[in-house]
Amino acid sequence: MSSDSHLFVSIPVQMMRAVLQDGRYTFRLWARHPLHTVFMIAALAIGIGATTGGFSVVNTLLLRSLPFHDPERLVSFHPNEFIPPHDNAKQFHDWQEQSTYLANAALVEENDVNVGVADEAVRVHAASASWNLFTVLGMPAASGRTFQPGEDAMDSDQVVVMGYGLWQQLFGGNPGAIGSLIHVNGKHLTIIGVTPRGFD
Repeated sequence: MSSDSHLFVSIPVQMMRAVLQDGRYTFRLWARHPLHTVFMIAALAIGIGATTGGFSVVNTLLLRSLPFHDPERLVSFHPNEFIPPHDNAKQFHDWQEQSTYLANAALVEENDVNVGVADEAVRVHAASASWNLFTVLGMPAASGRTFQPGEDAMDSDQVVVMGYGLWQQLFGGNPGAIGSLIHVNGKHLTIIGVTPRGFD
């Protein structure tokens, strides 16, 4: 047997012996000091959990791209930065068509609302939007359809595109929910579509 093949066999064996010896020594120490062991395991669990949670937030906010068509071309303006004219739908769409620096624009106003179906009522985060919101995002409905011209929430609360999670919660994912009526803050709205899973 050559010296190279002898090293190939002996080095892993020596490493395994060292690992086993260190493991036995560690378990003996843990058995002698159980309270220290509990604190050490708790500290490791908290550290691993905090690192995992931190990465999840960074991944969601910074690393993963938005799940929309051409996400690099999307920009969001907030009320404290800029408010387009929107006393009514026509005013907003006239402004949007005359804009020289935006290919398209949609208006979204978020708030919390009460949603009721039959005897069940829930409090949800909702958004009133101009009819072209889903066109701007390049996001079709998972079921049913999205808004059409003239169905702006700014002028008339008549139709709603429901979030996937709420559709599952209130209707159990039943496709027959399309066309059903729901109560939103006391108003009757017709469900015309459901957003894709994970849409936000």
